[in-house]
Amino acid sequence: MFVTMPQFEEPGMTAMAGEGQKYWRALAAVFPVEPWYLFVFEAALLDARVNQTMLVAWEESLLDIIDRVPPEDRRAIYRLEPSAAGGLTFRTVQALWAPTAEEAAQGIGAVLSIEGESDLLDPALHPVSKAHLRRLVFHITQEGTCDTISSSPATH
Repeated sequence: MFVTMPQFEEPGMTAMAGEGQKYWRALAAVFPVEPWYLFVFEAALLDARVNQTMLVAWEESLLDIIDRVPPEDRRAIYRLEPSAAGGLTFRTVQALWAPTAEEAAQGIGAVLSIEGESDLLDPALHPVSKAHLRRLVFHITQEGTCDTISSSPATH
């Protein structure tokens, strides 16, 4: 997952952090063949509201984290995929749905709409049915703003 090293802890920021939180100037992240996600959201820091970014390894964890952030504070999701050349490719996630019970039983952690793709996709980028009723967790508009997501299910 992530490796933190004591020499990269930022003690000044850690002293101001919430209970159990620490700040790091650097960390190591092992990028296996599975994608990772950057989730950008607005949060309180001291007396200000700032964008924060979380690096998340699994879709199930991403859904859990997003559910803990108020819809109006959700800003963006980017998918980091290993590229053939050994680097990383960043793709914008336009919408994210929680899987149906049947999809979850099949090992599908989430359903994605990715910029430039016409199909809804599972995390392995295989097309999935648009006919299922799924809970919409995140949606970004064409203008680049995040829709406010209600707690009721949305189609797809």
